Amino acid sequence: KVDDLKTISRNVAEQVPVPIKEINEGMYDLFSTMDVSAKDAESLMTQLAKATVAGQTDMRTATRGTVAIMNAFDVPAEKMNEVLDFQFQLVRKGAGTYQDFTTSLGLSLPAFAAADQQVDTLGGTLAFLTRNGLSASRASTSAARAMEMMIKPDVIDRLKAMGIEVEKSDGSFQDLGYIMTQLSEGPFKDLAGPEYTEMFKSIFGQGSIQGRRFYDLVLKNTDEYNQRLDEFAEKAGAMEGAYDIMFAEGAIQSELLRNQFDLLKIELGSHLVPAFMKLLEKGFEVIEWFKGLDPELKEAIIKWTAISSAILIAGGSLLFLTGMMILFGVAFQLVWSLMAKRMLFALGPIGILL
Repeated sequence: KVDDLKTISRNVAEQVPVPIKEINEGMYDLFSTMDVSAKDAESLMTQLAKATVAGQTDMRTATRGTVAIMNAFDVPAEKMNEVLDFQFQLVRKGAGTYQDFTTSLGLSLPAFAAADQQVDTLGGTLAFLTRNGLSASRASTSAARAMEMMIKPDVIDRLKAMGIEVEKSDGSFQDLGYIMTQLSEGPFKDLAGPEYTEMFKSIFGQGSIQGRRFYDLVLKNTDEYNQRLDEFAEKAGAMEGAYDIMFAEGAIQSELLRNQFDLLKIELGSHLVPAFMKLLEKGFEVIEWFKGLDPELKEAIIKWTAISSAILIAGGSLLFLTGMMILFGVAFQLVWSLMAKRMLFALGPIGILL
């Protein structure tokens, strides 16, 4: 119900310094893209609002970016906090802002989900790539192209022929870190220059430039890559930590105070609107009453209204002139009294006696 949405918006705004308008926009996106009950919505919106503050972005960006991850990896609503921790661990371990990563993750989400990879694997991959010179958007594109190259049936067959375990017993793909470790310690071990290029082409074909960037960086730095992946196992509390830091800022506190004023205006308005509506109803009743009058009576009322208005205007003007004359008279008396006193003092003792 509309009242439920208003209550959710008000409760979130009282706790978290995000403008009410943005909270409403985020709530629209949440209900539009996820199956969420009104009961769970307030908790989810509170978490998303905190992510907005911690990431210094707008509510719509935080909501859409978070929901995209949850939908891609089938994350239930009750585990949204884990997705938010993932996002802020990515900010901590990668080279980019919350806005950079949130707006570019969509480029790689489908490819990693299709390859049975965990969201933490995607996070570690982007952290590694951005630390090694790629922007957030280029890193996301590179990771996506690399996964698309790896899951091609002919590539899988060639890797299996080399003894690389690409798939698990149930047919799903192995973790990307495990596959890359096998490649770096197997067919690509100690290869460089033309030999490395020939081996790459024999497995992946020509491939794409973006995908090739991923393999070139990871195969030469597998230990660092696996370290970045492991760091996402300890992401719990990353969002709350970032939020606590930003919440202490003066500008954020002032936003919370602004929310309190906005909520007060809304509360006052909710009480004034019924009274205003009653006034409108009376106004409509008067109009309908006037419409039902005899035409001659209507004309008489209009004339007397015009005459009364003219009298009031004329009376107001007369009062204004009268007031001006009184003020002028008082001012003249003050000036004359002052001048008279000065003239008497100028006559000396006689003037003082007078």
